[in-house]
Amino acid sequence: MLLIAWKNMRAEKARFAFSVAGVAVAALLLAFMLALYTGWKERIASYVRDVPANIWVVQDGNESFFSASLVPEERLEEVRGMPGVTGVNSLLGRGLKVGFEGKSSDSYVLGFDAGGIGGPIHIKKGSGTPGPGEIVIDDVLARTSGFGMGDELTVSDRTLKVVGISTGGNIVLNQLSFVSKEEARALVGLDGFSNFGLVRTEPGRSAEVIDRINRDVEGVTAFSSKEFASKSRKVLQRSVLPILGVVLVLV
Repeated sequence: MLLIAWKNMRAEKARFAFSVAGVAVAALLLAFMLALYTGWKERIASYVRDVPANIWVVQDGNESFFSASLVPEERLEEVRGMPGVTGVNSLLGRGLKVGFEGKSSDSYVLGFDAGGIGGPIHIKKGSGTPGPGEIVIDDVLARTSGFGMGDELTVSDRTLKVVGISTGGNIVLNQLSFVSKEEARALVGLDGFSNFGLVRTEPGRSAEVIDRINRDVEGVTAFSSKEFASKSRKVLQRSVLPILGVVLVLV
């Protein structure tokens, strides 16, 4: 049998070479996709991981940064008064088109409390505290779109000047841009609600506060920052793993 196989390979060298090349290309493709997936899995939840909050509060039924969530501000006031809580901030945002000189890109524009947490992770250039009519954009968005410092971007029906470029807001599916909470309310047109609550606690009291929120505050669910990041990563896993499975079968 081996002798016959060897004779066949020698007789059809070209076909054998193409077969080997095909297997090699498929293996390289799979390795490339696995490497991308590994990098994306960490990147997609990097913002959630890096925000210095102990607890994320979301609307009941939502489990990730990429799920629709509306949290009444009055519920966050209840959390603010709980034992062990040292601070509560909130985030309000929406995926919007960001345009300049006929070009447009998608960005998730996020409003955060002045002086609070949830804003740009690292500032590469300019300011990290946007005021009225101002916006901070992610470095990846700046490079891919050509937007830069001082540009006046059209966002929804408003014009916002780029006053800062940040890093740490590339979450694979989108890039984060940052505005003040007041600017976000004007863009989104929503009063009395936020998308997420960011809670800081006294050392060692996060689990206690999470239990109290989930027991006593109606309509919301609290997660530790670590758990919320993990659940957010599953968004990528659900979309990418089936593709990797198909490639693996084909290989």
